[in-house]
Amino acid sequence: MLINGVNSINSTSFLLLKFLSLQNINIIHINNPGIPKIFINKTFYERFAEVINIEYLILTIKKKIFNYLFKFLNFQNLYYLISGTIQQKELRNKKKINGVCWDFSKKKNLEKINKKKNYAVYVQSTLNTGDAPILGPNQMKINKDVWLKKLNKFFDEFEKKSNLKIIISAHPKSKNNIKKYFKKRNVYFNITQELVYKSKFVLIEGSSAISFVIKYLKPAFMIYSDQQVSRSYYRDQFFHISKSTGIYAHNIENPLNNTFKKKIKFINKKKYRTFQREYLGNPKFSNYEIINKKFFN
Repeated sequence: MLINGVNSINSTSFLLLKFLSLQNINIIHINNPGIPKIFINKTFYERFAEVINIEYLILTIKKKIFNYLFKFLNFQNLYYLISGTIQQKELRNKKKINGVCWDFSKKKNLEKINKKKNYAVYVQSTLNTGDAPILGPNQMKINKDVWLKKLNKFFDEFEKKSNLKIIISAHPKSKNNIKKYFKKRNVYFNITQELVYKSKFVLIEGSSAISFVIKYLKPAFMIYSDQQVSRSYYRDQFFHISKSTGIYAHNIENPLNNTFKKKIKFINKKKYRTFQREYLGNPKFSNYEIINKKFFN
């Protein structure tokens, strides 16, 4: 058995997949992102920027060509590992394994965290600190210093009005030097699930870690600034997740209003359950247990 995370986007990946198609083995293709794939409503300017960017245009054409050629490969035993009912519909004519998003396959270890006081946790994204990959000419350009100044100002206001101290759950790709970004707030590494589980409130951006918020029924804000939503790619995805989950989207450039205390206690459980069912799967079993039961028991 082989677990494959490679998509047919260029000649190298296509030839690899062609080789695998000739092998008489079970192949599991990973297809469980845990967040919605939506149509991005690009502006004329954004479409024009993509067309005149030759490097990006060539990469896009290559991707479409090799993705099309992939359809003609005849695999003996190709299974798609999916999470949620939306992908069941999208891949209705394919062999599927009903799994879960990868975050649901992580076992929480509460021995890693010993926090008794109530707190809110901010789940950090690398998007705003310049550490995320550039996805194309229309990815927004974030001024890291401006973002961090506004973010810490928002944290100060949030802590004052909520009586909750904010701690930071660092992104897995972040390095130890990010501690300087958040004044004197505590920064923790590699325990996002545990921190969300024990928290009273979660501050999050457009991250797949939203799955932990849904799993543990945590009240949350999805936070952003004018910089982030200046381009359609991030904006459309961000607000779609906010609408689908019922999680309030707050612009950190705006002060917290009089309805703040009501909002930090609100959870739309119906939308949480629907989002989990459609995109995340049932967390009762991990992907490893599901695959093991199907192929080795």
